[in-house]
Amino acid sequence: PICLIIMIRQLLDHVTQDEINLIVNMIIEQYARYDILTNSEDFQILFSDEYAPHNRQHSISWAISSAFPSNTTVGNKLSISCYKYSRNFTRPLLFNDKINILILNKTTHLNAKYLKRFYSMNSNNFCNNKIFCFFKFSVDNKKLTKISLCLPDDNGNIIQEEELLNKSQIEMRLVA
Repeated sequence: PICLIIMIRQLLDHVTQDEINLIVNMIIEQYARYDILTNSEDFQILFSDEYAPHNRQHSISWAISSAFPSNTTVGNKLSISCYKYSRNFTRPLLFNDKINILILNKTTHLNAKYLKRFYSMNSNNFCNNKIFCFFKFSVDNKKLTKISLCLPDDNGNIIQEEELLNKSQIEMRLVA
């Protein structure tokens, strides 16, 4: 089990440590399936059409997004929906009445227009009823290498980033 403590103070009372751990576990489990199945006949079952990228390349990003199907929940408190933005691109959106959370690849352009709506939730020094954060995962050489939790300000600048798992921790979890 992951033993992390929410270090990003503004997230207290918006998302629980258990919810963060569940999301990280979902990302790791889906990546493990991706890694094992990449060259198998069952490879296609990893990918939900709901999150298909425009080029339909069977990427780790698509596999990880597929771990969060619409109309389900994480920890019975965070609902999941398929957030659609420009040109029918999609991302999983985890939300409740206190927080919106996206799952993003480190290659995501953080100045993208669709993110500005989410950033604005963090105005007033995070004193709004609902705030925004995102999980950022990194992939190098087709391997998941890092998962972090990021808190942007209302302009989209990451003001706090907490590394949840690094490459060696991910590799250890896959072996266990």
